[in-house]
Amino acid sequence: MVDAAHGDSFLIPTGIVGFHDKILVDLPEPTRALAAYRAWCAAGNGPMPTGQRAGFERPLVIGGSDEVASLAPIEMEVESELLHQLWSAKRQLPEGARIDEVRLSDEASPPNVCC
Repeated sequence: MVDAAHGDSFLIPTGIVGFHDKILVDLPEPTRALAAYRAWCAAGNGPMPTGQRAGFERPLVIGGSDEVASLAPIEMEVESELLHQLWSAKRQLPEGARIDEVRLSDEASPPNVCC
């Protein structure tokens, strides 16, 4: 399993069925960040429409803030693809390098990352 926002990956010893049937039920906070979602809803944001999630307006990989005020609705597929491309680009940079600018285009190419 991958936490694309933070760039972490985790081994799921139960497989995908066990993850959905057992781990998501027994451990809802670490697997779904319920406290952050509840705080986001308490700040006046409504439930997520189907296919969307609360994602960081400025992704953490490019210096975004890991706080509830930084969350906004985003389409899951768009966020997943963008974060994949950003983390892939960051892995190619020297240790400690920062991404200062990202330019997106409508073309089917990775984002242009500048540091």
